Amino acid sequence: MEAAHETVVHTAQVLSTARDDEAAATRAFHEGMLGAKSEVLTQYGANSGVVTLMGLKRKSDRSRPARRENGAEPEKSKASSIQEPGNVKREA
Repeated sequence: MEAAHETVVHTAQVLSTARDDEAAATRAFHEGMLGAKSEVLTQYGANSGVVTLMGLKRKSDRSRPARRENGAEPEKSKASSIQEPGNVKREA
């Protein structure tokens, strides 16, 4: 019975060590990818085509906020003009 308990304790320690190693490897990979993205932005610029190859969005592809004139109401989107089934008026 003691041998079985020692085996369980040893296995738990091995599992814990393996989990720690896996977390460290994942963290190192993530930090490496962040560093690579940073280097690409630094070397080629934020508007380069290489940036899109890294999975980032080019600076020129980002949408700029639209200006509204003072006092003007924002336009309603198509999604807000769709009536829900519960709001339909029925004539008797």
